[in-house]
Amino acid sequence: MTPASNISTELERYLRSDVWRRRRDQYLRLVRHRCERCGSRRCLSIHHLDYSTLDGNELDKDLECLCLICHSREHPGKPVRCGPFFVVFQPDDPDGTPEILL
Repeated sequence: MTPASNISTELERYLRSDVWRRRRDQYLRLVRHRCERCGSRRCLSIHHLDYSTLDGNELDKDLECLCLICHSREHPGKPVRCGPFFVVFQPDDPDGTPEILL
């Protein structure tokens, strides 16, 4: 099995590739540029539900379009970026509101 750090490096490299940009754009069109959880159209990103295919051939069922807030909930304690903004969701926060960092 590949160490987590290698997967992270491979994923980061892939997410900067033209292949991913094309696949991302294709999926955004499919979901009509809306967060699949809350319907927002702002600060969208494509979340991988399965990281086994990183070659532009991900199945639609392995991807999910999420806004910045919904995406931050998928990665508790880790900053999620949209342009100049970062959001961190702390699962132990009583009000459940992600923190916005500039």
